Amino acid sequence: MFKISVMIAALAGVIYAIVHLKTGGLPGAGLMQAGELSWCKTRVKSVSNKLENIAVHQEGMEWKATAPAARQLEPTYMEKWLGQNCKVKVDGYLDSYVLPGGQTETVMTFIDDQTTTFLRTEENTFIHQGTTFKSRQLELALRELFQTLRQP
Repeated sequence: MFKISVMIAALAGVIYAIVHLKTGGLPGAGLMQAGELSWCKTRVKSVSNKLENIAVHQEGMEWKATAPAARQLEPTYMEKWLGQNCKVKVDGYLDSYVLPGGQTETVMTFIDDQTTTFLRTEENTFIHQGTTFKSRQLELALRELFQTLRQP
């Protein structure tokens, strides 16, 4: 009798999960609590994004854009940008996520030649090291960087 009760309870749980997943998700699933993400484990030496056609790297003490056009940046621009954005506010973490079309990947390369990547899947939504999160700060920071690098 106990086994039958356990099987009925398990079946009820499965039916409950199926119904809720079909109608928008399980209660409590989705966006988890906010926080901060510190992604600069050491000094950054380059930033690139092929889809956005931007690339910038450090040579000595100077930062130089190589795409969309080669030029030297203002001496402190990248240092300030990195100082403000090496730690970003996370508005919330997503516990699961299906990728829509139109992803763009920003690659940060460190002085030890290791990289970290931010895959932007939609506005304010990124995947970093297997974790999906929402960050308005990172969205605005990358947008501002891309616009600055596109200026002549």
